[in-house]
Amino acid sequence: MDNFKVNKIFFSNDTEISVTYSYNNESGKKITNTEEIAYWNAEPLDDSKAEDFTKLSTEEQRKGTWGLDEVFIPNTFFNRSENFEYYDCGTTDGCTTAEIKDYFEGSFDELADEIETRINNNLL
Repeated sequence: MDNFKVNKIFFSNDTEISVTYSYNNESGKKITNTEEIAYWNAEPLDDSKAEDFTKLSTEEQRKGTWGLDEVFIPNTFFNRSENFEYYDCGTTDGCTTAEIKDYFEGSFDELADEIETRINNNLL
């Protein structure tokens, strides 16, 4: 892949992180693709709550503290492993879905740079 470039990182829904990227294939043709590479997940710290965090009301989200992970999906251009990669991001600490999205969006530029570096330097 020549001239690999991340065009955009965005939420495709409340939890899923997608990347639109482009590169030149072997014949020089520009290829553009969008791929889901990760998602965030909030797990209740209290096993009695088995609800979907994103479906809770804002008030309910603010009341609780849930474990927060970023999960990279296997078999993508970013995670070539066959295993999910889990990264502990602490807890929701009274944040809402919108605030958690803001938290992750704050690192999208850094993530784009990391992806481009890893792809262009054959580190994947």
